[in-house]
Amino acid sequence: MEKYKEKVRLRVIYLTWIMLLTCLINIVLLSNRNRLPEISDFILGFQSGVFTGLLFVFIIFIVKYRKSMKSDEALKKLYIEENDERGQLIGYKVSVFTTVAMLILLALSTVVAGFFNELIFFTLLGTLGVFLIIFCAFTVYFKKTL
Repeated sequence: MEKYKEKVRLRVIYLTWIMLLTCLINIVLLSNRNRLPEISDFILGFQSGVFTGLLFVFIIFIVKYRKSMKSDEALKKLYIEENDERGQLIGYKVSVFTTVAMLILLALSTVVAGFFNELIFFTLLGTLGVFLIIFCAFTVYFKKTL
């Protein structure tokens, strides 16, 4: 269990650094807002909401992990929760179906957007291309490592 406790401790450290980096990026961007292109209030609100949501998620996980490190029973419960085979299978199935659905929706959206707006078409095409590159890269990686 000590090995797992060290793993959880490293997660807390990584999440803290990612949270601080996210805050720093947000502060730099907001403080230089006058040098950046003007954006609508809707986009600014969306960005603020995403930033706030990320902070809450980071804080929730950090608190969860720190609490679990304080008692062996809580640490064992977290370990079982993370290594439950049924939960892993459900996560795997959800990931596979979500990936297929996203690929189909992106491809169809790209075709439909081509009839209406060239900028949206190329944006969706680029997104689809990056998605496929990442998908293929991970496929090759896991075929070699597993």
